Parts: sequence; structure tokens; C-alpha cells
Amino acid sequence: MKTRNLFFAALFIFTLASCSTELITPDEEMVTKSVLETEYNALNISNAPAEVASLPAITMSEAENILKSLRSHKNATEELEVSTHDKGDAHLWDLLMKQTIDNKYSFSIELHITSYDDGSLFYNGYDSGCTLDKILWKVGGFSFESDKTSPEDFKFKSSSDIYLKIAGEDGVLGYYKIPVAITGKYQPKLQVSNYTYTL
Repeated sequence: MKTRNLFFAALFIFTLASCSTELITPDEEMVTKSVLETEYNALNISNAPAEVASLPAITMSEAENILKSLRSHKNATEELEVSTHDKGDAHLWDLLMKQTIDNKYSFSIELHITSYDDGSLFYNGYDSGCTLDKILWKVGGFSFESDKTSPEDFKFKSSSDIYLKIAGEDGVLGYYKIPVAITGKYQPKLQVSNYTYTL
């Protein structure tokens, strides 16, 4: 009787272990790959930036979950930090915009602006960053121009890419590039700036 009880206990534990272990089959991996390519325009690339090689490899399903959170702007919070210093009649502005998604993915864009007492204004460049170590975010530069619907304000936009390093079921590594469009607005009188993105 004791042996029989041990047998059933072992069988029960084995059943629990089998149910709690989630395995990704090759078929499921192909479906996820198809979703990345069709839903997010992910492109499998062979010539990735050198920094991509140092990224940790993630699974297809993990990549999909990250992109899904970013697209939905889940639990998004926005912050704006404005700093300035004067240099003669020039006023140098740094506008740091940060978006945090799902309390863990933070993307920042900092615009560098110079304004003068005569009302003229110049865009001097940008910095960008991402706190998520599983992706590489590369911004391709911004266009910066007057907003036709509100001439006192300015709009900016950029094309950028997210890079992922993905390990397949067969252990083969793949590098993927996902396009991300960025648009934003800067209001000099209020010193307010914000941006959004789509992927």
C-alpha cells in the first residue's frame, strides 16, 4: 500500500510539472514570427549595427510581448525637464522628454534649442536613449519646422528603428529591425514639448 501511495504521489507531481512547463513549438514560433513581420513590419536582417550583437538573445514570444506593450503605450507616463542658460543674447534650451511604458520601458529624447531676444529660434540637435537592455533604439535625426496650423509653434519628426536579437527554437540567432515613427511638438512661449511614436 505504501508503494502504491508513493507511485500516485510521483505521478501527481509529474503531472503538475508537465502542466506548468510552457514549451514553444516550432509551429508556434513560426506563427509569432509571422505576427512580427505582418503586424510590426519586422525585417530579418543580416547586417545589423555592431551594438546589436551585444544584446541578450530573447525568444520570439518575448519580442512580441515587448512590442505589444510599446504599441499600446501600456501604463504610459510622460515627463518633461527643461533647463536653460544664457550666453550673451542667446538662450540655450535643453528639453528632455521621457516616456515610460508599463513601468519598465523608458525612452527619452532631448532637443537642444537656441533662441534670441529678436525672436529667432534655431534647432541644434538632439540626444536619445532607451533604458531597456533587450533592445537597441536608433533614431535617425529630426526634421524641425514651423507648425503651419500654429505658426508660433514648431513640429518635429523622425524615423527610427528598434533592433532585437532573437534566438530561434533551433538555437539560430536572428536580428530583426522594426520601424518606429516619431512625431512631436514644441511650444516656445510655454517651453512645453512632447512627442509620440507609432510602430
